[in-house]
Amino acid sequence: MRAGKVDGVPNLCIKCVTKSRKKDPCQRISRLGGNLWNGGKDFPEWSFTQDEIMARLRSGRFKYHTYVEGRRYEIGIAEGPTGPYLSTHLDGQWNDKLLFVHRRCKEVPDVHWGRAPK
Repeated sequence: MRAGKVDGVPNLCIKCVTKSRKKDPCQRISRLGGNLWNGGKDFPEWSFTQDEIMARLRSGRFKYHTYVEGRRYEIGIAEGPTGPYLSTHLDGQWNDKLLFVHRRCKEVPDVHWGRAPK
């Protein structure tokens, strides 16, 4: 399953990451995305900037995860030396597994459930 609900909150799977050439971990990832899941059929692709995903996490309206090397990693907001950024979390440890998601995101129009909250 690629998406589901945890505690009544949609939990979406990150399947693509667009990376920049910046070395700062707070700015290294520019876009993240995936697709909706519905009974065995993949639905529209979505992608948002790192800031939009962080706004969705902070709002409590969405949760995110990804799979790398067969393991599920939860996505959260970590604090770096130059500010917050998205990172993966497993077994009580923050790590950089988002950088191992190899598929590059394409920009897609907003899907019916809208943009990140302001």
